[in-house]
Amino acid sequence: MITIPKEEGELVEKDPATSVLFEWAEFLGIWLNPKLRYPVRFSPGYLGVQTSETIHPGESILSAPNQAMLSSKYTSNPSLEPLYKSSPELFSIPDKAHEDNRLLTYFIWEYSKGTSSFWFPYFEYLPKDLETLVDWTDEDLSELQDPDLYYNAKQNQKKDFDNYKALRSAYLKFPELFCDEDVQINKIHWAWKIICTRSYLGKIPYNTLIPIADLFNHANVNTNFFYGTETEESPDADDLKLVETINDDDDTINDSEKVVQLSNLKLYRLSLGPPGKLNEVQMKKNNEILREAKILDQKVFLQSKLYLEMTSATKGIDSAVTGEIDTHKFRMTCSKFETFEAGAQVFIRYGNYSNRQLLIHYGFAMKENVFNYARIKTTLEQLLDNRQKQVLSGGYKLTDAVIFKVRNNEFCVEMLKSFRGLLWNIDVHDPEAFLNAKDLELDLEACGKMEKFLEEFFGTFKSSIEDDERLLGSVSYKAFFSV
Repeated sequence: MITIPKEEGELVEKDPATSVLFEWAEFLGIWLNPKLRYPVRFSPGYLGVQTSETIHPGESILSAPNQAMLSSKYTSNPSLEPLYKSSPELFSIPDKAHEDNRLLTYFIWEYSKGTSSFWFPYFEYLPKDLETLVDWTDEDLSELQDPDLYYNAKQNQKKDFDNYKALRSAYLKFPELFCDEDVQINKIHWAWKIICTRSYLGKIPYNTLIPIADLFNHANVNTNFFYGTETEESPDADDLKLVETINDDDDTINDSEKVVQLSNLKLYRLSLGPPGKLNEVQMKKNNEILREAKILDQKVFLQSKLYLEMTSATKGIDSAVTGEIDTHKFRMTCSKFETFEAGAQVFIRYGNYSNRQLLIHYGFAMKENVFNYARIKTTLEQLLDNRQKQVLSGGYKLTDAVIFKVRNNEFCVEMLKSFRGLLWNIDVHDPEAFLNAKDLELDLEACGKMEKFLEEFFGTFKSSIEDDERLLGSVSYKAFFSV
């Protein structure tokens, strides 16, 4: 059983917009457990939700009916259909990006109505000054000491703002829907950030913004949200044990160079090169490694996120088939395996995300994050020996990048396997030792190369870990997140 302990916080008086939001949410049928209070200010200054009494395993935290969900179900509004048809390159569904554009468009259209919008109390409450990584200046981004994250932020910024400009042009063709002031680029950008940072997706019928439900901060907890009846138990109610993992669900980021995913088969090809002229013993070794590499890669694929998405329905709702159900609500419950003590901050988990993903999408990072990792990047030129470089083929280039995820308190087996495979000698070593720890001397040599490689990699940072630790107590929030 995991217990979330008490956290020091200061209860803050609700401002007028927050008071109206809570009254309106209650009118809509949104229920918040009376043991919870908001707003409470936690260190270093952000607002969150706190318990006044213990929240027990399986206890309901919040529920919201269908009418309280500002979701993509509204985007097919008859008033907006002429706009969609005029710019199919922006709004043609089922393309996911186009569905996002529709939700963004509906949000902006409703927001432009002011007090006449059904969602006005919610819009009035929403923060107007939120920032994500695309808002950071070049100077801010340089504090990351991460060229790839810097490059990714710039690429995302360009993609987003190119899309905003295209949307603005489309909107201005319909003055009966939008005026120039309502669709300024900065307003579109703000609306998109609200959707990205506050909406719920997965386990519910639609991509959805839900008043009050978006007041909870993120932590590595197991709080559940799902779509079900008022009496339905939490999704983990029947689980016999808590399934814990440190594997992240991060999106891939933009890289300025081609990235090679070092599968077992690719490692075999990079290490041994084209078969060429091999004697009988060498060919037997070659074929054994090739066969094992194919088998292992098949197993990896069958366990991959991509394969699972392709072949099985996830636990929750398939929005394309079922849509909303009158008797169902959006619900949040405490995990069967967790307790929030009286005075604890109540968190939800936005996803199994590293600090890199949190910073990109939500604009913050955490000092303690079980899903964090170091993204160790190198090139084939740095990894391959002279012989391997000379026989490099198959469309690979020496400038191609290779990335390893190195996690805290876990030995990076994939890195060891790669260094071992590239050191493996067909005339010296057994084929079993290519992909497995079967030769102590070979593995020790691989570990030695790994250690040297990592020392050189971390030596490229402008500041040491000790320097950064000393900074944490005295820097602005952006520098804090960067460290």
